Parts: sequence; C-alpha cells; structure tokens
Amino acid sequence: MRALLRFLTFLLMLALIAGGAAWFWAGRAEGPRIEVRQPDKFIGQATPLDLVIESPGGQFARVEAAIEQNGRSYPVFTLAQPSQANVRQESADRIYVMRPIGKRDVPELQAGRTQSIEALALHPGDAVLDVGCGAGDFLFQANKRGMADVLGIEGAWAANSGFLLEPDKRRLIDLEQPFDLARTFDLVISLEVAEHLSARAAQGFVESLVRHGDFVLFSAAIPQQGGINHVNEQWPAYWAAQFRAHGFDCHDFIRWEIWEDELLPFYYRQNIFLYARRSVVERGDPRIVKPFPPSPKLVPVVHPTLYRKKVKALIDAEARRTPPGTSRA
Repeated sequence: MRALLRFLTFLLMLALIAGGAAWFWAGRAEGPRIEVRQPDKFIGQATPLDLVIESPGGQFARVEAAIEQNGRSYPVFTLAQPSQANVRQESADRIYVMRPIGKRDVPELQAGRTQSIEALALHPGDAVLDVGCGAGDFLFQANKRGMADVLGIEGAWAANSGFLLEPDKRRLIDLEQPFDLARTFDLVISLEVAEHLSARAAQGFVESLVRHGDFVLFSAAIPQQGGINHVNEQWPAYWAAQFRAHGFDCHDFIRWEIWEDELLPFYYRQNIFLYARRSVVERGDPRIVKPFPPSPKLVPVVHPTLYRKKVKALIDAEARRTPPGTSRA
C-alpha cells in the first residue's frame, strides 16, 4: 500500500538522521501524516504516548511505536496487539493511539530524556541501497522494519567479512570505478565512505550514487577528521559541488536535529546531508510531504567531540616530548 509511512525514524542506529530524511521523503502517493503529541523530551512516572497517524486514501497494514532510550528500543504499541492502548480508528486511513508509557507502565525505562519515537507503517516494496554497506547494519535494521528490497554495495576487501543478510543482498565491486545496477531505489545511503576513495574517483562515485535514486543520504569525513585509509577528506562544499553538477541540491537540516545526540557517532552528526534531485523537488513530487528549501551556503563545522579529541592528542603529544620535571617557560 503506497501511502503508508516508510519510517519516522529510519534505522535504530541512525536515530534522527534518516528521521529527518523521512519527513522530507515519505511515499509515492499522497504522503502520510503523523502527529506525535506526547512524549516531548522527557519521560516521567506516568507519561502517555499520544499520537495520530493518517494515511490519506490508504489502509493501515502495520503500525508500531517504540521508544529508544540509552541505546535500547522498547516496543510500546503494535496495531496487531494493542493491549493497554486506547485505539480509535476514526476511518480506514486515520488512527488515534493513546497509552501510558511512563516508568510506572514500562519499568525498564529510565525517567529522563527520550531519544526518539518510532512510529512505523511499512510497505515491503520500499527499496534501499547502501553504498559502502560494511557488514550491512543499516540494511539489516531496514529489513527488520519491513523493507525487503534492500541491497548493499561494498569493495572487494569485504569478500571474507561477515554480512548480516543473505549473500545475494550484497554485491562486491570496485568503488574506485563508476557502477550501474540498471535500476533505481527509493533511498540511496552512503555514509562515511567517499573519503576512503581516491580524489580521482570522487566524480564517478557521486555520479553512481545519483544514477540510482532521487534522494541520497550522504556523509563524508572532513579534513583532519582522521581514520583508517582516509585518502580524500573534504569539506561539505566539495561534495555539494559534485552533486550540484548532476542537478542535486543539498538540504542541510539533519545535522542540527541530531547535533547533541550522544548516542550517535560524532561524524554522522557533523557530516550528514540529504541530497535531492532538484527537478523532483520543484515539480512537487508526491513523495515530498514536508519540503525543505535547499541550503544555499553550507557551513563547515567541527563537532566538539572531534575538537576535544584533537586537542587531547596535541596535549598528550606535548607531554611525551617534555621530560618529567621540566618546566616550560
């Protein structure tokens, strides 16, 4: 059923990263609407879950809600087994859900800040491509959430490494060369991969990403970020220019949604952007339910976590150079 919400929070590990993308991109028919009324930022002893989900012109096949806190996910509602919830299906395409989810009702929760709310009504036809997928962590989580059409691309180095999904869900190719899978996907992901490829491969790599979809969730290491086999660390403007050459605009709204989310690695919070095909956005594609204007100027930023790491390394290096008992003028 095409009008169902793909995901409010795409992957457990990504938390709000693809959640931001999901509000931008939601479906081929008229987009669904989700209103999470409660909880806001805190969970107390008797906090309620209060949400309304509307899927215009469609019917609900599956709806789930979970709270993620301190790296763990706690299911609190499923349409198949509503249990303690007060569920009111006002029409075939509109449902109201309310149930207590505070510490009194879900003892495993800690009183305090909630990390994210997941409200899922998934369609198994959603297609996701992860370029530089590693062991397939993101694809595994997507597959668990009903996205059967997933594919990972990785370099030949991964031939003897583990993979979380069936072997046919991953292809090993030389990412230094452009590639064409002769199909498209609803969402293309490439996170912290491009910096591992040579500068001469950058143009062909971006060309390969945009060839396979209208929306690309992308991040790449900035200069001096550091890492294993980083050979082309660049500021975001470098990559934005590559995407722009193919008619893709950069939408810089995800970083600020997740900037202080300490459950996510700092490099996602610092480097992640959504690139969208300009023609798709301009013509009002039905997949876009909450359009964000393109970002005319990308602000290069260094996350405090990386800054502290680099400063500590300098201090430690200086301490090793200074003999014990030596005073510095």
